[in-house]
Amino acid sequence: MGAGWPKPALVEPFTAFQAWDHGKASEVVCVFKDNEFDFGVDVDIVAALLEGDRKTAEAVIKKLAPDDRGVINGLAFLSTLAFFSRAPDRGDALRAKVGLAFDAFDLEDTNDLSRDEFTIALLSCLRALTVALGRGVPPTDSDCEQIVNKAYTDRGKDYSTSVSKHEFFDFVAASVEGCAGFEDVLRGFGVSGLASTSTPSGVEAAPELFASPVKD
Repeated sequence: MGAGWPKPALVEPFTAFQAWDHGKASEVVCVFKDNEFDFGVDVDIVAALLEGDRKTAEAVIKKLAPDDRGVINGLAFLSTLAFFSRAPDRGDALRAKVGLAFDAFDLEDTNDLSRDEFTIALLSCLRALTVALGRGVPPTDSDCEQIVNKAYTDRGKDYSTSVSKHEFFDFVAASVEGCAGFEDVLRGFGVSGLASTSTPSGVEAAPELFASPVKD
């Protein structure tokens, strides 16, 4: 996808991850998987993933924790790194970011996700992205299940089969096609409470979430 698109405006502490390059985000995903951390992670684990940056870890926990237990969805956190870190200097930015998010949820490195895992991945990503954006209401578990079921039906897939990394990418790519911006992308996945946007006449739609880094 094209370069030079503006970054989405995020709330703290997620703005810090926009300065990360794709390689650094990939390393964190690998560390998480290599250590076989639990699905729920606390501030100590997040700090370890952030190379000892406990201040940022505490802020991440405060934002993403659904209650006062201090435990967050570790895979949702990884998805924010995948989508908000800078895209690689070369290649397809969308494919790189979606691929890294897929890798985070593909804990067994089987290169596929079951339908239930696909639903969990979608819900986790949308919840984390709306938190990082600071607005928007993510879809419910049931809504996400319906989105995934439709993706299966549209592609003629049996519900008992898994989706490959390639199929996962194709699903996201088709969903963001024609979007005018980051909030349009989220709205297309059932996120409510976002202001509507439109693409000016003669301007190609470009969701900035998947933009390549702006060159000086």
